[in-house]
Amino acid sequence: MSRATSKIGPIGQVVIQSTSLCNLNCSYCYLTVSERQSNHQFPIENVPTVFGNLMKSDYALNRLNILFHAGEPLAAGIDYYRRFLAELDTLKIQLGKPDFEFEFCIQTNATLITQEWCDFVQEKNIRIGVSCDGPAIIHDATRKNWAGAGTLNAVLKGMSLLKKNTIPFSVLSVVSPLTLNYAKEFIGFFVENNIRSIGILPLDQLGIQKDNPLGDENLKRKYTEFLKILLAEIEKNKLDLKIRECDIVLEAILHQDNHYWDNTPLALITIDHQGNFSTFSPDMLTNSIPDYEDGNLVLGNLLEENIDDVIHKPKFKRMWAEIQGGIEKCRQSCDYFQVCGGGLPSVKINQHNTFDVAETTDCVYRIKLVADVMMEKLLDTPVGAAILAEGQA
Repeated sequence: MSRATSKIGPIGQVVIQSTSLCNLNCSYCYLTVSERQSNHQFPIENVPTVFGNLMKSDYALNRLNILFHAGEPLAAGIDYYRRFLAELDTLKIQLGKPDFEFEFCIQTNATLITQEWCDFVQEKNIRIGVSCDGPAIIHDATRKNWAGAGTLNAVLKGMSLLKKNTIPFSVLSVVSPLTLNYAKEFIGFFVENNIRSIGILPLDQLGIQKDNPLGDENLKRKYTEFLKILLAEIEKNKLDLKIRECDIVLEAILHQDNHYWDNTPLALITIDHQGNFSTFSPDMLTNSIPDYEDGNLVLGNLLEENIDDVIHKPKFKRMWAEIQGGIEKCRQSCDYFQVCGGGLPSVKINQHNTFDVAETTDCVYRIKLVADVMMEKLLDTPVGAAILAEGQA
């Protein structure tokens, strides 16, 4: 996380599409069916050019988090990543940066995990995130294979192997309107499977209606109740389970200084298998935006141009000016600005066809409703109330 300001960088995370291929056909995936059925891999021979570009940038630190995502990363195979990481080791020596640190993460659907994968993950100290939407009645409704069958059993086998090998992992769950009907079953599933950390990602369609883009009040009430049930179950049963979004918002409430790096250019860079890149959010690389140059938000290609030159491009300047305009609108109009920092640009342009706006459904479900629940929870305890009073003094 970093404060939403007019500064650029530093480069903190690179999300890279090692392969577009995926063995699942999740209904809400932002990649097209054609992309997910094609094995378009990021060529190993392009690693030195692309990552040399990033490591030599004026906005580079001496470390970089690399997240393999978009498609099913494990579909590329172990040998692919062994060669990928070896190229990076060689590149560090070639650039005279032997102390440069890489942290590797893989976001996986877990269905392809084997003992060989576990051995490799431990050998290379790779962090793992698993995509799982909860019990079968929820997960199997949207996360199906190409034959149309649910995939939870295969996911559980993969998670079981990770646990057997004492490989820590977090879980990312998409929350849909269906999920809201099964709050206790949802939290019970993760407790039963000994999951210690989950992220809850409200589905973009949650609450979005043509006649009311900010959603209906009934869904808001259901989502609020969903959050309260999750937290109540954790507290009542003294569960060792963290909900990422609640922790992030709570931290922001207590310190009034926690802003999303999605507002900071080049802090997060997404690169597809062809070397095309964008910034702010992974899905901005695939967005179709007719009003923008070339009809998209791609800022260039790291095989052909210097990452530092992007800030001089008219396309980037327009994008950044609109994003800053939207942040200022949030600052002036939203009581939750100190918790959020200006909202997610990717959601703003998806919902309003411009970055220069304030509230979105993401603001409502990921920030405002969560903040209301956490504030209420704090005020219910003498210690929490005292901390809040001190912070407002």
